[in-house]
Parts: sequence; C-alpha cells; structure tokens
Amino acid sequence: MSAQRCKNVSGHRRPAVWVFYNKGVEHLWEYQDYLLAYRLRSMVGGRLRPGQQALSLSEYAGRRLERQRLAKEVFGSGDYRRQMKRVEALTDELNFGFWHNPSETSSFLALVIEEGGCIALESEAAFVEELLTSEERSSLAEREKRLVARYYLGLLRTSASFLDAVTFTRLRMELEPLRERLPIFVLPVRGGRDRRGVGSTGEGGGGDVGY
Repeated sequence: MSAQRCKNVSGHRRPAVWVFYNKGVEHLWEYQDYLLAYRLRSMVGGRLRPGQQALSLSEYAGRRLERQRLAKEVFGSGDYRRQMKRVEALTDELNFGFWHNPSETSSFLALVIEEGGCIALESEAAFVEELLTSEERSSLAEREKRLVARYYLGLLRTSASFLDAVTFTRLRMELEPLRERLPIFVLPVRGGRDRRGVGSTGEGGGGDVGY
C-alpha cells in the first residue's frame, strides 16, 4: 500500500494508519461508516456499485490522509484542477460524507428508487441481516443491533426533510447522541468476498493495521 508515512517526535516514521487510528474512536466509526456504505452501494448495484473492492483499515487510512492533505493544498496549487479531480475521486472511493451529507443521501435514495429499491432499507431487522456479516451480528447484543440500524437508517430518513432546515436540524440532533453509543463491530477486511461485497484490494488482506 502506498500510504503516506509520518514521523513522530523522535524522528521515527509511523504508518499512516497509526496516525489515523490514534486520533480516537471517531476515526474507527468513520471506517465503519465507510464499510456499511460500501456494502449498501454494492447491494443496490447499478450506478451505485463501487468501482473497486472494499479497503482494509490501513488502505482506508492512507487514502483518507491523502484526501485530507490534498484538500488543504488544492487552492494553493497552480495545478488545482488535477488535485481537485483526485480529491473528488477519493471522496467517492471513501464514501466520504455518504451518511452525513444530506444532499449526498438524498441523491443516493433517488438512485435506489431508480434501481427498484433495496431490502436493507425496509426495516431495522433487514438492515442488520443484509449489511452485517454473521460474525458481526453474533458479536452484538440485540439492543446494539437495533441501535446500529436506528442510527444509520435515521441518517437516511432525515434527508427527506432536508429542505425544511428547522425540521432537518431537529431530527439530526436527535440522532447525535446515538453515535456516541455506537459499538465498533466491523472486523478487519481480509482477502476474499462475502455476499455483502467486502474484499481486500491488497495482498495479505486487511488484518494489517500497522501500529
């Protein structure tokens, strides 16, 4: 993996995933957001189908840090168009903002309708059954499964009120406390695919977290 590498205070170089991971649990939630969005897009198919296999944690961290760096540099560069194109490609590959940007979720739901719907969005039970692996489901208590489904489906459903700023803000604020209670349940992506379209793009799978 061509992840950016960073130095710590002693001068030793740290893998990008170490920097990413040590920023706290929010970054693990972000990787979990990415995987669930990837699985959902794969399940719907059509124009929403991802153009690549799912990223391991280390691969995701490298691309995420690359996007962050380019986004900061893009307007200070004489060749900003090329850099902006790369930022847009990384945004799509990382499903960046998929759950939290209401314009993105609204566009996604419109495409889901075009594709004939998606069973995973029909109920909380269906969301858990279709988008979590059997290992992930077995690692969660029933109340945790309901919490996960309620949170992610809630993010999609509130997009319907996007044009009503007051209602949208209220509904999203009601969901915010749920994120702080979300369990981290995704397992490192390894070689091969399951029926949710999860696979590794690199040799050795996604078990390498590099810290």
